[in-house]
Amino acid sequence: MTLSPKPFGQLPLPEVVALADEVKIIVHDLSDIQAGLDTLTGLPDGAVIWLHPEWSKARERNLTVLNGITQAVKENPRLRAGYQMHKLYRADDLDAHSDKRLIPLGGNTALGY
Repeated sequence: MTLSPKPFGQLPLPEVVALADEVKIIVHDLSDIQAGLDTLTGLPDGAVIWLHPEWSKARERNLTVLNGITQAVKENPRLRAGYQMHKLYRADDLDAHSDKRLIPLGGNTALGY
């Protein structure tokens, strides 16, 4: 199971964190890395934590976020650098059922995702 805690809405439930096989933290700002990690109390030891630059940050000439992710991965062997591939393929734009707001893949902030 993949868990992707968001900077808005409610924190992930501890019983959900305990079931996660992997976590995807979307990094808008370098503080998002630690904020995301702070939500993962009880994460199984074998679960991988992916750091994905937020789409607009991945394309910026200012490499602050990308360099910060690289540094975090070097410092913590549990972390991996990833990429929001659904954005590259425009999955949100091309899916008629997708919520076009800033919520990835039609999430619902009222429900915490």
